[in-house]
Amino acid sequence: LSSSIVCYEGTTDAYRPEETEDYFGPFSYGTRVDQFIALRNVIYEGYVDIKNSGKAQEFDITGFYEAYRQLCSKYQYLIFMAQGGMYKDHLINLDLLSSAFSLLCLSSVEKLPNYERIKQSLEANITHSGKHWLELRQKYDKAPTAAEKNLILAQLV
Repeated sequence: LSSSIVCYEGTTDAYRPEETEDYFGPFSYGTRVDQFIALRNVIYEGYVDIKNSGKAQEFDITGFYEAYRQLCSKYQYLIFMAQGGMYKDHLINLDLLSSAFSLLCLSSVEKLPNYERIKQSLEANITHSGKHWLELRQKYDKAPTAAEKNLILAQLV
């Protein structure tokens, strides 16, 4: 129902390289956070709809929080690997950004059903995922040659 583009998929004409360098474009951290929250809402509403339809007697906390964990990891990838260089170029500290985004991920579900039951495992998982993507970004940034950078990127596929 929205005209806002959340992600570009499958069409090269939709991609404009200059947008990946301009912090105030569609790839800014603020825009990424807006997208993340919107997608969290979509996932949550989907699981609520399943429960309300009678297909499940209870809210599927395992399914929801697994989907949410994957969403967090996807956005950590986008923030650190896809746009990490741009953020660094605009003097954003990626170490602090990793901590801040992990806290955002956790605070974004603390009022949702059964959060207290999965809080510790979700926190450990999100923190681990954030460290993984941050370390990979740092490894990429330290790679002295394009071939070594390509090798790191090939590991993502």
